[in-house]
Amino acid sequence: LSLVQSQLEFETLPGLSGRIDGIVYNLWSTTQAPSTTYREQLALVKTELEPVYAACVAVENEIKQMDKLMDKLGAPATPGRLPEWKK
Repeated sequence: LSLVQSQLEFETLPGLSGRIDGIVYNLWSTTQAPSTTYREQLALVKTELEPVYAACVAVENEIKQMDKLMDKLGAPATPGRLPEWKK
């Protein structure tokens, strides 16, 4: 929905990457301490990242379970997964 809104030139909030990019871009060539706004943005990213990270870990665990099942069923090698080597 945000992509469609931004394509139609509606104002949208930045995503996690956009927030981090903004902080890094604006602080890259300065020796000043981060402003309160940047600190708040970083705190917001940390809060919003937690459920995203948890979902990624859950997906990774599911993939590992599927890999084990595919090995058990004798499935051929697939990209990123090699079957268990048996001599």
